[in-house]
Amino acid sequence: MKDTINVHPTFGEDGNQTPLEREAEAQRRRFIRRLAARAYHFPGNTWCEDWMQYMSNTHLVLGIFFHHPLHPVTGRERCIILLGSVAVGLLMSNLIYLWFVHANIDTDEAVISIGINSLNVTKLMITLWTLGSVVHTLFDLSVWHIKACTLCRYGGNVSDEAMKCGRTAGVTIVLSTLAFATYLVLLRASSDYNKKMKVQLAAMGDFESVEQEEETANVFFESISLAGGAQSFDFLAGYIIE
Repeated sequence: MKDTINVHPTFGEDGNQTPLEREAEAQRRRFIRRLAARAYHFPGNTWCEDWMQYMSNTHLVLGIFFHHPLHPVTGRERCIILLGSVAVGLLMSNLIYLWFVHANIDTDEAVISIGINSLNVTKLMITLWTLGSVVHTLFDLSVWHIKACTLCRYGGNVSDEAMKCGRTAGVTIVLSTLAFATYLVLLRASSDYNKKMKVQLAAMGDFESVEQEEETANVFFESISLAGGAQSFDFLAGYIIE
């Protein structure tokens, strides 16, 4: 971005702003407002400069280190937003998977096959790429604008109380999402273990126990059992890669 914004505005010796200083301060506020609103273009920038400023100011990871000094979303706040983004990704992935299992929808059922080696695109993948991605994006943008107090900035100055309120609300939303995501991870691990046990019981001919397991499976938020150990959490490896 062009270096036309004074990061530390100066004031007259009597404590009052001169007309030039008032204009500089108004320009500074407009600049910060555009940063908070994730503006993709700034006057005077080339397309390359706009791309660089957009990535350095809005990217979840790069923005932690390379955001503009005047940006209202600090590095610490960006770490919280990143944590929330990871949490909502886990939440949606596991919530959709558990919904498929509860509705007896085959998670491995292919809708289309792509390529010579037949890469199968399943119903679960399509649901995650559409519904999951939309919810994920809306969550990220909502937490961002709550923390940046974007709407408040269009009314002029933003008070410290408003900034504190926005940051507190953002942290509360992120921690609540993380708590629910953690619960769903445990619930999925328990569900996968119970599914394996049901297959083993059926192979052994213990159909009475299988019926009991099926009655339990009809409840979406069932009791959690971690008898499967660390192997029940293998699905997290795929999410980390994603």
